[in-house]
Amino acid sequence: MVRRTYQSFCMPLAFIGAVISVCGMSGNGCPNGTNPTTGSCCVGGAGGTCDVRSLDDCRAIGGFYGGDNTDCTTVPCGTSGNSQRRGIYVTNYGNNSVTVYSLDATGDTAPIRTIIGPTTGLSGPIGIDKDTQSHIYVANRSGGTVGVFDVLANGDTAPARVLTDANMTGPEGIVIAPGDDVFVSDANGNGVFHFPNNATASDFNISGSNTQMGFADGVALDSTRNLYVANAFGGIVGVFAPGTVGNQLPIRSFNPGGNTQGIAVGNNAVLISTGTGGIDQYPETATGNPTPSGNLLPSGLSYSGGMFFDTSVTPPILYVVDYSGNAVFIIQTAGLAPFLTVDSFKVIQGGTTGIDSPVGITVVK
Repeated sequence: MVRRTYQSFCMPLAFIGAVISVCGMSGNGCPNGTNPTTGSCCVGGAGGTCDVRSLDDCRAIGGFYGGDNTDCTTVPCGTSGNSQRRGIYVTNYGNNSVTVYSLDATGDTAPIRTIIGPTTGLSGPIGIDKDTQSHIYVANRSGGTVGVFDVLANGDTAPARVLTDANMTGPEGIVIAPGDDVFVSDANGNGVFHFPNNATASDFNISGSNTQMGFADGVALDSTRNLYVANAFGGIVGVFAPGTVGNQLPIRSFNPGGNTQGIAVGNNAVLISTGTGGIDQYPETATGNPTPSGNLLPSGLSYSGGMFFDTSVTPPILYVVDYSGNAVFIIQTAGLAPFLTVDSFKVIQGGTTGIDSPVGITVVK
C-alpha cells in the first residue's frame, strides 16, 4: 500500500525554515486550547535527523514519532527505539502469521520477528498497513476482524485492539490515511468500512449497488484522498471522492480486466497486481477499458499479490509478494510512472524465511 502526505488537524506553520505548531491558538481544534504532548521525531530513517515535535507536527513532515514525552536523547534516530521498527512486514495466509524482515534482507534469510499463535487472532490474514503511531493493522479475512499490533510485536502476542463491524464479514484490503483513519474493503460484497483514528467500531461504510463493488479486495488512497477500490475476478477499479458515504457512484472507474490481486497508487499512477501477468500500470485518471501504459514482470515472479509502492525515493521501489512462489520481490524501478521498467530486483525466498502463501505487504522505514 502506498503512503502519502496529507494535511491534518493541528498543522504546523512553516516560517523562515522553522515549523511552529498552531496548537494552543484559539479555534485550532486542540483540546482546551492547550499545547499538545511532544516526543522525538525522526526524519529519514536510522541515519536521519531528530527534533522534538507533537505527533501531528511530526506526521505532517513524514517523520517517525518516537512516543509521547520522549526526546532525541531517549529515542534518537538509529537507536533500538527506532531502527528495530524498520522492516518489511508480510502477511502469510498459509500459516496465519506476519513475518518481518530487515530492509536489506535478501535470499533465504530468517525473519527478525514473527507474529504467530492463537492469541494473535490472525485468521486468514491478507491486507496490512501501518499508521504513524508505530502500529500495523492486519485484515483477517477468515476472522472478520482487523487486528492492531505494535510494530515490535513478536510471537504469540494479543493485538493492542481489534476493529470489528457486524456487517464486515470478509475484510481483505486495508489502507490507512496519514490522519490514521482506516479504510477496510470487504470481499464478501459488503463494501468498504471506515474506522476513525484509535477507534474499534466503524462509523460509516461505502456500499450498495451504485458503488459497483463486487469482490472488493485492494484499496489505496491518492494524494487528494480519493479512495481507489479494486474488485477481483474481472471487476472494476472504482474511485470515490473524499467524504463519500453509503450507496454512491464512483467519480470515475476503469476495468483492468483479469483477476486483480492488489492495487497501489502513487506518482500519478495506478499499479494493478494481476497474478500471473505481473504488475500493470495506468494513469491515475484512467477510465473505461484502458490498455496498460506499462508492465513490471521481473524474472521468477509467478503470482503477484499485495504491493507496497515506495514513492519516497526516486525512482520508486516496488515491494510485491509472490503468492505461489512464497517470496517477496523488491523491484528497483527505472523511468517515470506509469511507464516504469524493472531496473534491478532482489528476492526474499527460501525455507528459512517462514513465508507461506504471502498476500499482503507493508514497509516501515
